[in-house]
Order: sequence, then structure tokens, then C-alpha cells
Amino acid sequence: DELTRQTYLDIGCRPERVLACGHPLHDAVELLRADLENEGRDAIRARVLPDWPPGRPVFVFLSETSDGLNAAQFQRSSEYTLAGRGTSNERGKIVLEEVIDVASTMWPRPYLVLRLHPKQSREDVALYIPEVDAVSDGGAPLELVFVADLVVGMTTSLLLEAVILGRPTLSVLPRAVESRWLGGIDAGVIPAVTRREGLRSALALAVAGKLARGAPLDRAVRFGAIRDCVAFVNRVAGAAKP
Repeated sequence: DELTRQTYLDIGCRPERVLACGHPLHDAVELLRADLENEGRDAIRARVLPDWPPGRPVFVFLSETSDGLNAAQFQRSSEYTLAGRGTSNERGKIVLEEVIDVASTMWPRPYLVLRLHPKQSREDVALYIPEVDAVSDGGAPLELVFVADLVVGMTTSLLLEAVILGRPTLSVLPRAVESRWLGGIDAGVIPAVTRREGLRSALALAVAGKLARGAPLDRAVRFGAIRDCVAFVNRVAGAAKP
């Protein structure tokens, strides 16, 4: 995306050698959306969430692990504007606690589905399982995302895929600086909140079906990645010939 391209330019790469080409996965998600729409959200929801009680909005929380290349970035710090319950210093658990606690005050109460990260097990989130309505792990997540009334996460790329599928999304960040971790948030395509009062307002709007969408998708997603990459490589290779 353009955010990544600018990062390369900032470290001195030549502009004519850096292309914001998009991601082939986004093209695949766009094609999948057509298939899912043909089947219909009601039919898919009945299949993937057989215990869902009609009348409750489906909120899917996309869990993330609290580690990475710089482990300290995924632990509580003085910059945090979300506190959670104060029992964990892990970024992912702090945000999950905030979402669970705020969602529990809504009416009708959202049907909260916890979608685990591929590197997580149910044991990792065992403390929270009694507080959610369903846990999803394994397999492809996009059908679940497609039937959600709101997809909530932090900085997982699956949030951007949810936008491509036409679903309302919300990023919940413990620090505003983390908006640059995902181009879709930085570009305003995915709305973000960093404080509990903002989270409460956003979830209340989502329950009422009135949460505003973010900026246009094309600010963060460029379709035709393979086509554009091939054309770019051919152009650069042709220019390099003696």
C-alpha cells in the first residue's frame, strides 16, 4: 500500500523502483465476496453460527497474540489509554477485556464471537471463554467475518479483508501510534478508537446499525496486484537493458 511505499522512499529507495501494487489476497477476497453474496448472509450465518439467537447483533472479535519482533511493543506501557481489568499486561488481553466489558452493557447484548489467531489455542484465552458466546478457531475465517454485524480487532490484516467483504469494522487500539501498523487504519478506511468512551460510543452505534463506515476502500486497497506487478517488473527490466 502507499504507507509501505512511503516507508521505502523514506529510507532512500528510488521512486521509480517502488510500486504500491496491492496484495493478491485482496483480489481473492473480492472474488469470494461475490460467492458469499450469492449464498446469502442468512444461510451462511445459520451454518457457521447455528446457536445464534435471532435479534442479537453478531460482533466478531479478531484476537491477536501479544508478541512480535519487538516484544515490548505488545505489553502494557505508560502510553496506554486502555487499561483493561488490570490483571494482564498483554496487549491482546487488555483490548479483549475492554471489548467484553463494554459489550456486556449494550442492549440488545451483542452475540460476541471470539475468533482466535492461528497461533493461539483455547487454553491461551481460557479465562475469557465463559464471557463470550462462541469461540472460532481453525479453518478459514472469512465466512464468519461475512456474517458479522461488526468486526472488531486491533491491527490484524483480517480487518481490511472484512472491509473488502463489505462489513462494518472497528479497530480498538491501546495507543494511537499503533494506527500506523495497518495501512487501512492509517488511511481512515478502518475506524479506530483508543479510549473506553470511544469504544462505548462505537459499539452502541453498531448495535443500532448506525456505526459510520470509514474512508473509501481505494485509499488502502489496490486490486489487480499480480497484473500490476508483472507490468512493473517488465517495465523495470526493459529499462535496465543495455
